[in-house]
Amino acid sequence: MFSDPIWHTIKKKKEDFLRELDKDRAEKKCEYAVLVSLPEAENELYNSGIVDVSHKYPRMYVVRPQFFIPIITLLRNAAMNSMKYKAELANDKAEDITIKKLTQGNPTMKAKFEGLSGKAK
Repeated sequence: MFSDPIWHTIKKKKEDFLRELDKDRAEKKCEYAVLVSLPEAENELYNSGIVDVSHKYPRMYVVRPQFFIPIITLLRNAAMNSMKYKAELANDKAEDITIKKLTQGNPTMKAKFEGLSGKAK
């Protein structure tokens, strides 16, 4: 740990930004939040790429400006894949639906189908 008071101030401010960003993400019902940050230029963690801080704040990342486009691309691709999988689930469920399942337990519909097949009493 550094004993430099400036480092502590920067760390405290970053924590404040993360807390506020998490609050905004929740209020606006956003799935993800990204903090684009320049301070702590010597910090290798932030210089190495996309930093996942979800251990403290859910679905939140910290990046340098040069990594902003890559993370937006990753999040966009993840969202597109998620939509594709949800659509496949909707299709699988739709294919599994039959007229019998839709009308099961409905006496009116049962009577209508029996009437059509000549089984009405």
